[in-house]
Amino acid sequence: KTKSAASAHATIEICLVDEMTRLPVALGHVILEERSSSVTLFDQEFAGSGCVSVDADPGRYLMRLASPGFIGVVQSLDLNSNQDHVFKSIPMVRAGVLRGMVRNAAGEPQPGASVVVVARGYRTTVHSGVDGGFEFQLFSNEIDKIYAFKPPHPVAEIGPVSIGKTNKSFIEITLPREAPVFKITAGV
Repeated sequence: KTKSAASAHATIEICLVDEMTRLPVALGHVILEERSSSVTLFDQEFAGSGCVSVDADPGRYLMRLASPGFIGVVQSLDLNSNQDHVFKSIPMVRAGVLRGMVRNAAGEPQPGASVVVVARGYRTTVHSGVDGGFEFQLFSNEIDKIYAFKPPHPVAEIGPVSIGKTNKSFIEITLPREAPVFKITAGV
């Protein structure tokens, strides 16, 4: 139907659903910004139904969607002057969990090792526990690199790594043998 100039905006209804279960995602955050200027028109947290509504003028927008435990989504939205109501059901992918163990070359667990995960522009660090184990919540299923180090061992590097469909992975990192220590003495 045709709209008058006085009502040249559309109501956008955005609902987040769990991609696997198709159930509503109860907690979330939606940011709607103009694509050309990056001006934020709408920034709201929501709870309960997994849906939120906003009125917007015709134009090109970016929607940034986030929810705890899910991988964030950025999606384009083009509104034209003939649209009164736009409904977007956005599937959210659960964040992956990476669990692992840091061991030395002899196979012994290494507590207190630093483990660094680099993925899609972010970097996060945890330390292995008393049993050498570690756990990360990942916001990407593709990991660029994983580094583990504990002096006096050299750095161990693994990557790239892809988390499977289950969004759960276990990885073992073996630190190289301790770097040899050289003592240099000079006589005069």
